[in-house]
Amino acid sequence: MDLVLKVLVGDAKVCQAFLEVLHMIESPAVLFHPSIVVKAIGQLVTVRQKAELI
Repeated sequence: MDLVLKVLVGDAKVCQAFLEVLHMIESPAVLFHPSIVVKAIGQLVTVRQKAELI
C-alpha cells in the first residue's frame, strides 16, 4: 500500500483509482490491476537502487 501511495503522487490514473476505492466507488481489487502493480513494483526497485547508492 505504501508503494501505491508513493506512485499516486505522480500518476493521475493511479490517483483516480485510489480515490475511487477510498470513496467506495470501486472495489479494492482495482489497486491490484497489473498496470498499478507494475508501477508500484517499479517504485520499489527505484527506492532500493537509491538505498544501495548511499
